[in-house]
This record gives sequence, C-alpha cells and structure tokens, in this order.
Amino acid sequence: MGNLVKALKIAANVAEIIVAGSVLIELVEKYGGRLGKKNPPRVKSKLWMRR
Repeated sequence: MGNLVKALKIAANVAEIIVAGSVLIELVEKYGGRLGKKNPPRVKSKLWMRR
C-alpha cells in the first residue's frame, strides 16, 4: 500500500510539471512573438465604399 501512495505522489508531480510546461508554452506563443516586432498599421481599402 505504501508503494501505491508513493507512485501516486510521483505521478501527481509529473502531471503538475507537464501542466506547468504547457502553460509556459502557451504564454511564449502568445507574447513571445511580439517582442521586438511592431505590427504595421492596418490600412483599410475603401474601394467597396465607392460603389
């Protein structure tokens, strides 16, 4: 029974590390690409308004 508890604790720790890693990856994907880059301003075409 003691080995089962140890195994569950290890599994919980591994799962926590995996979740934390996925959160970090999402944050890097969300904010990492914007560092040092500025998006150019958008210019909307008004050709469709002339018709």
